[in-house]
Amino acid sequence: MLLMDDPGKTVFAPLSKGAKRLRLLYDFELMEGGGHITGWQVTGAEAKALSRALSGQTLLVGDGNHSLAAAKLYWSEVKAGLGPEERAVHPARYALAELTNVHDDSLEIEPIHRIVRGGTGGLVRAFVQGCPNASAEVPPAGSGPTARRIRYIDGAETGDIYVTGLTIGETIGALQAFLDGQADLDIDYIHGRESLERLARQPGSVGFLMPPVEKAELFRSTQTDVFPKKSFSMGHAADKRYYLECRAIRETGGRRGGNI
Repeated sequence: MLLMDDPGKTVFAPLSKGAKRLRLLYDFELMEGGGHITGWQVTGAEAKALSRALSGQTLLVGDGNHSLAAAKLYWSEVKAGLGPEERAVHPARYALAELTNVHDDSLEIEPIHRIVRGGTGGLVRAFVQGCPNASAEVPPAGSGPTARRIRYIDGAETGDIYVTGLTIGETIGALQAFLDGQADLDIDYIHGRESLERLARQPGSVGFLMPPVEKAELFRSTQTDVFPKKSFSMGHAADKRYYLECRAIRETGGRRGGNI
């Protein structure tokens, strides 16, 4: 998934106006509560206009970075045995990607929460005491940078930790570094608030609901920030079940044979 930062939603706007001229490829209901999907083929003048609109966009890999890296590695291996003309047309030269505007209403950026097992009630207190930017008290209004809130669930106890003066990546990283430094803790990463709350109620478990990554700061943050592993996810778990399109990256019927 490649993301673009188009708050005015201008890149795809011309396509919706000319949708009647596009060829319909598929239009059906997805299984398991996935909603509805419709696809059109963009060619000709519409494709050229889209290409021009994209020329000024910075693209960010939002998901599937391992797949893209694997495709790049495969192409590096394949092209070594090809001549210039073969390289220009070989299917492995190109990767298939989903282009999404990060500001599109259909895309939700979900934080990935933390749950630890083997912790005690002193775990939260130890983090607050060990992190100079963290406090269990609500910062006074106008006291400085906006605080990012991490909600914790420790059995029947629920409370908030406020972290000030750090970027979103640094905030997640501060908690991650603290948890990684604790001996005998089993750390797991949970998608979904409801699942985290249910698991955190179990004896010997402490859950941390992580702050969200705002769309308006995503591109700026990824250019200047360092995010630890499992910081955020693109979409709900139910939205990540489907692969609607694929492409052959091997020649068919030739010396390389077969399709993927």
